[in-house]
Amino acid sequence: MTRLIYKENIILQLDTEPFVPLPEQLQVNGKLLKKKSEFHITILNSKWNKFFQDYAWFSKEIATRFGANTKKMFSILDEYYHIQTTTPSLRESVISLVEFPMMKEFYTYLADYHQEMPADAFPHITLYTWGDPKGIGIVSVEKFHSLQPQSIRLEHD
Repeated sequence: MTRLIYKENIILQLDTEPFVPLPEQLQVNGKLLKKKSEFHITILNSKWNKFFQDYAWFSKEIATRFGANTKKMFSILDEYYHIQTTTPSLRESVISLVEFPMMKEFYTYLADYHQEMPADAFPHITLYTWGDPKGIGIVSVEKFHSLQPQSIRLEHD
């Protein structure tokens, strides 16, 4: 089951762990990353959510596209990456990629309204973090590549 949650970001909250069981901690490159306490897919970050809220059609568009049966709209891929950034502080995460065609279509649709809106959504789930329990915001494929992604193996059932 999933729930659409409107906060600063718009997220698709997963009611369970993406894989059961995930270890509580994961060692990557000598650092011990902790499992997140909740799992979600960010549909729209706070910057873009704030911008598009001024459009009358926006809330209905979100609800129509992501409000029901979302579990069937995406699949979690068996593809994991360790990423890191030093801005604004040193942070590291392990993410799982997600195949989510409707989200990619939505970003392409929104890009028509603002030239800086990335048209290439990067759906993923942050599984583990170090340095900041929220993880690292990734709004586009370009941003992902700037985070020194390193493919890793993650054992799960």
